[in-house]
Amino acid sequence: MLSFVGSSDVSPRTCLLHHELLNLMLVAMSTQLCSGPSPGPKDVHPFIDAAMLQESGVVASTVRKLLLNFITRPRFPFDGSTYPFSPEGNQSGVLQRVGSVAANFVLLPYYTFNYLLSSSSAGARSPLAEKSLLVLLVLVHYRKCLVVKSLTDNNLGDVDSTTYLRESSSFYENPYCKALENARDIQFDRVDIEGNAHNGPLVRLPFASLFDTLGLCLSDETSVLLLYSLVHGNSDFLEYVLVRTDLDTLLMPILETLYNASRRTSNQIYMLLIILLILSQDSSFNASIHKLMLPSVPWYEERLLHHTSLGSLMVIVLIRTVKYNLSKLRVRQMFSCGIHV
Repeated sequence: MLSFVGSSDVSPRTCLLHHELLNLMLVAMSTQLCSGPSPGPKDVHPFIDAAMLQESGVVASTVRKLLLNFITRPRFPFDGSTYPFSPEGNQSGVLQRVGSVAANFVLLPYYTFNYLLSSSSAGARSPLAEKSLLVLLVLVHYRKCLVVKSLTDNNLGDVDSTTYLRESSSFYENPYCKALENARDIQFDRVDIEGNAHNGPLVRLPFASLFDTLGLCLSDETSVLLLYSLVHGNSDFLEYVLVRTDLDTLLMPILETLYNASRRTSNQIYMLLIILLILSQDSSFNASIHKLMLPSVPWYEERLLHHTSLGSLMVIVLIRTVKYNLSKLRVRQMFSCGIHV
């Protein structure tokens, strides 16, 4: 399945096939839901464990294709062309025609719902892009526990086994996480210039398109997690973000989400604060956001903001977020993160 996903192009005729295949992969990898909150050495996840053992070429192509699906956001065909009529030989094709009509009739409500919903907003909704991102995040953030020491030590006494496992365990290297961290911009490859050879296949992506797509989709928690994974683990993508002159493309959706913190989960707020903390470590970023002027901020309701710098808006929203955390959430890590930004 991973080889097919990584090597097959998505077309109107294969869009539904890819979508259902990704659904199958999500179900097969859902065995993690039966485990505890922390991975243990006795956890058994046959499908995702097998996925971790794939060759580097399959891993790289899978990560690349899933990210391209997220970027291009392909839609299902509305005209029923997914089930074309192609009679074989001299057969009349009556059964094929009946089957095609029946399939289109059954799937018509689904097509209609998807068409109306996707065309109702600027950031078009794509079920295939959503499923691709979910599969990618499951693969990237999976950790296989490896016990370093044995529990047969006679000196353990009454030490809690859970605490001991947590302190004496490590994790296998995740090849999908490594592939995402080593992804490079398709238009500029620093590795080629510096002459540092990279072992194995490399994931090459259009960082410009990925940047723009993330800016459109940050209202979704999964997109926030992808952005966090990229700026935290991929130094090339972080550097690309920091040199962009249109930082408002990414920061305005982040600040709007933090402004509406009461409608978001604490996890989403915390991830966004960490993203801002990572970006603010760069002095050029701090200088750039204070030079970038915003003509207006339509989603800010307390007062009209005209010709306000992006940096000033960021300070206002951060103060508001810290205040909301103190009064409602009371999460210590979130408070510390907001103050440090």
